[in-house]
Amino acid sequence: MMQFSFGAVAYNRTLMKEPKTNKSSYPLDHYMGFLSYQRYSPLVEVKAAELASELTYREVAKTLKEWTAVSMSHTTVGTIVRKVGEAQAKENEEMVQEIEEADGLPEGKEVDYLYAEADGVFVRSTKKKKSMEVKHGITYEGWDKQGKRVSLVKPKVYMTTKSIDQFWDHVQAGSAHVYTLEKAQVVTNSDGGKGYTAERFQTTFSQSEKLVINQLDAYHIQQGINRAFGVKNRFKKPVKQAIEQKEQATFILWVDTYESTLE
Repeated sequence: MMQFSFGAVAYNRTLMKEPKTNKSSYPLDHYMGFLSYQRYSPLVEVKAAELASELTYREVAKTLKEWTAVSMSHTTVGTIVRKVGEAQAKENEEMVQEIEEADGLPEGKEVDYLYAEADGVFVRSTKKKKSMEVKHGITYEGWDKQGKRVSLVKPKVYMTTKSIDQFWDHVQAGSAHVYTLEKAQVVTNSDGGKGYTAERFQTTFSQSEKLVINQLDAYHIQQGINRAFGVKNRFKKPVKQAIEQKEQATFILWVDTYESTLE
């Protein structure tokens, strides 16, 4: 019995034994990509893991039960999330190894622009007073706007709890498998924090002949202004206005003027 998004499916298969190795297996399961004792289809497992990135495990189980023919417990959702995460991590490691052992980069899709974002999110561990950082990155080719709705074009997500070096290796290998970036302009966005600096992006997308354009998001720019000028300061407004209007000379003038007033 296998649980698909449209409902449960019962099917019969034959256990066969290989004459040379004397190893038993179900050829149909192998052909369909089903693992031993797997109760849910690969698509159901992936969709459950995607929902878990935005909802709690209990909410995922409730949502699936109310909107689909799929029924599972919150503990099963957690098991599936770990399973999908391990499979993704294994695939990323295989891509990194393949790139390292190859004589050259694989031929990929040529694009004029490639956009990339990366950041880290700390989540509480099951151990008391412990937390772990989830490294999160995304690449995409641009935006598709339909009315007020905006969606990313060809997004590819990278997530891991492993070291920051392994995270960037995964992003670099994954991008190299999909794209040929020699002529592409890479534009990146981050908060500039430790592990997510402009140098990290430059190294990761070094196959591009063009210098990577690095941006700070609006939230962290405002945060930087507040830290520099405080809550109430007459220089904040003109400095922010100069940034919004992309007037570099005016920005430098106001910052120099403010600096001259400091004791």
